[in-house]
Amino acid sequence: MVEPAESDIDTHIRAADEEFVKLFIDVTMSFGLPAAPGRIMAELFLAEGPLSMQDLSGRTGYSLPTLSRNVRTMDRMGIARRETKPGSKKVYVSIRSKQLHEVLMSMLKIGYEREVKVMLEHLPRIRQEYEAAARMADGSDASAEIGQALEERRKLITGLEKDYQLMERLMGLLGRFILKLETDPEE
Repeated sequence: MVEPAESDIDTHIRAADEEFVKLFIDVTMSFGLPAAPGRIMAELFLAEGPLSMQDLSGRTGYSLPTLSRNVRTMDRMGIARRETKPGSKKVYVSIRSKQLHEVLMSMLKIGYEREVKVMLEHLPRIRQEYEAAARMADGSDASAEIGQALEERRKLITGLEKDYQLMERLMGLLGRFILKLETDPEE
């Protein structure tokens, strides 16, 4: 049997690594994030251990300021960890968990904080404003068209509130399901 040349193996590894990175970029972009966090996350997943910011820059092609901004955000999201080693001023970065479900839960949490929670805080007030305007329109010479338009807006907002309440419940169920898997993986 002929042994494959080292360069053939390297070519396959590079191709698989590139596909892995592209996949992470696509997934993070589907969450509404830019490409940089996906590329950084993929490189951290592929790394054997923590990478210095300089090494991460070499792997991603991103400048140190771009990396710093993205890594800081990923650290706040609970995805990456920044650390320094004793006796060194270099900043090292690692993925907090190579368990993908934990990374996705962190991303879901950010989605919840950015969208679901915000919408659930503001939609009731907006609905109440439409309802107040509809009550005022009922007791005035406002046209039936205005009353109908206000009723349509109220229905829209009420529907959105219900949808976001369902998303909040779904995220809670997902969180509990993942915790259950982590504590009892055999089930």
